[in-house]
Amino acid sequence: MAAVITFSGMVGSGKSVCSKYVGGNLAERGLPVYYLRFRFVSLKSFFEKKTGFGKFVFKEKTIPERSLRFKNFKLRSNLSFLGAMIYYAWRSGLFSLLIKVRYSNDIVVVDRYIYDYLVQYRLEERRYWPLFRRFLKLLPRPDLALVLLADFETVQRTRPFYAPEYIQLNLANYHRLKEICPEVVVIEENSVREKIEAAYARVESYLNRRTSVTGGKRE
Repeated sequence: MAAVITFSGMVGSGKSVCSKYVGGNLAERGLPVYYLRFRFVSLKSFFEKKTGFGKFVFKEKTIPERSLRFKNFKLRSNLSFLGAMIYYAWRSGLFSLLIKVRYSNDIVVVDRYIYDYLVQYRLEERRYWPLFRRFLKLLPRPDLALVLLADFETVQRTRPFYAPEYIQLNLANYHRLKEICPEVVVIEENSVREKIEAAYARVESYLNRRTSVTGGKRE
């Protein structure tokens, strides 16, 4: 049975670095671990299994200068979520089927999941929270869902070409996920290195529990 571990969080929170580090280190231990990007899963994904992880070394990156992005960003109306539910259900179902068909005995580290779509809506409108929760219960849930958070200054430093209003709106919504989705595990350290350590510890703890439940065997 596959073990699905998802990494969510705003761009600049360290999500991709953490997911690649965790996957790379699990692969070094000889575990069958693969990396998928949720938004790029398509019918084509069924015909070619991704290659496993190699060793990942954390390096500080220099962000190139770019023009300001998302200057006039606005969150989507929650009413539009009703129209998008079929699309999200289809993408999640396709992803779940891919795991069963191609990665049934593997550990799958996933960059982004449905939570990263949810934060595009007006989550400050609490009356819609029951709708979001009921819908999420209908979707396949990852075995371990990690959400990486950071403060405004950290994200602005790592993504200086993102409009401040965009950063503030998205960060507020990622914090609201903690209340809307109690199944997620939140990692709030600001340092990427601290996030890596915290994420790896969470994954290791989950895999150890899984091994003990299955009688000492990795499923």
